[in-house]
Amino acid sequence: MVVHQLHRFLGSCRSINLHYLADKCPTFYSVGLLMIAFVGFAYLLIFPALVFYGLAQLSYIATSTVQSDTYLSSLFWYALVVFGTGISYHIFTIKFALPKGFVLEHNKTTAKLFSAAKPQGQGCLYPRVNNIILSDQCEFELVKHPASGIPFWTKNVLVVGFGFMQSLPPNYFNSAVTEKLLQFSKRKHPLINWLSQLGCVWQLYPAAFKQRNKLGDQFIFWFFKYYARFYQKFSVHLKNKAEMLADSFALEYVNDVDLLETIEAQMVLRQFFSQTYWPTLNHLIKRNRVDPKDIRPFSALPAAIQKALTRGKITTMLKGIYAESGDVGSGIPTLQTRMDNIGHSRVRIPTLSEINSAEYYFEHDYEEVVRLMDSYWAHNVIEKRHGIENNKRKALSSTPADMVLAPN
Repeated sequence: MVVHQLHRFLGSCRSINLHYLADKCPTFYSVGLLMIAFVGFAYLLIFPALVFYGLAQLSYIATSTVQSDTYLSSLFWYALVVFGTGISYHIFTIKFALPKGFVLEHNKTTAKLFSAAKPQGQGCLYPRVNNIILSDQCEFELVKHPASGIPFWTKNVLVVGFGFMQSLPPNYFNSAVTEKLLQFSKRKHPLINWLSQLGCVWQLYPAAFKQRNKLGDQFIFWFFKYYARFYQKFSVHLKNKAEMLADSFALEYVNDVDLLETIEAQMVLRQFFSQTYWPTLNHLIKRNRVDPKDIRPFSALPAAIQKALTRGKITTMLKGIYAESGDVGSGIPTLQTRMDNIGHSRVRIPTLSEINSAEYYFEHDYEEVVRLMDSYWAHNVIEKRHGIENNKRKALSSTPADMVLAPN
């Protein structure tokens, strides 16, 4: 317990020092992060470089008139070429898994949603959204997805939590999409945006290479297991800054009142889902009172939102959220910080209307999408529960008989 508390204290100290560096010496901090980012690219490129360098050495040996130690030198460089070729092949052929959820196809059902994610406005340089994924989690993110093993080219994937779509009115949802697209814009602060997004890209590498687990993948897995973690911690303050810049940029395209209420609505909903809605359902499942297939969380969500998130309740929640000091190492700006950034000093109460974005965008297919997401959520819950039970059985089977405790 003491060691754990000491580790958390030292981690907080490091976060405060990085926060001070990012705040007082932003140029030095950004240059340092840029150098750290190049380390990841350099490690991936060193294996193809070994191949070319080894081939050059073999060519030199073949044309050289000096014959001393030719056999051993050729064998060494040939082995190095084979090694570099094998690892390079693994790097260039790796496939990264998309975020969990339904990958939406562009058809009549999703046409309005795809149009909302299309570039709008001239000179804005919106990023192109390559995929839209409908998730059963409490999330709303635009993420970079590497197109190859070396992330010079990435695809943009918009991950939309279906619960958010069911809770946000269409005007708030449109503002949220615009703000996320502007965070990936190349018009302003492209270097800051790129460096802040690279942390999520590096985190994909350990999981992808561990899952494939071919001979040689371990060289990439072990390096990025620690490098990605280090980069994420070092870049957390730049990610904070990138989100603040996106808020400021969004004021050119979104009314400041709509933007503020959109930010507030998202924070209220995140707290509602994480502290109330999902914990309540998970408690029922753990007690074995309800079969996950009978819960249908997304069918019940609109009514639950209208009942639970009254104007008075939202006001109380926002007061608490506004008073939160935040964690300097989390990379998530507080409500007060974001309000100050867009020129507001007083909290406004967002209105969660009865018409939600999911109904607006899916129209006549809304009920079918709800049933699909209910089934998908139940499947994930059952699969997760079976996985936990299997892990417990494995742990018990591998435990010596005299160490097994009888249940209470």
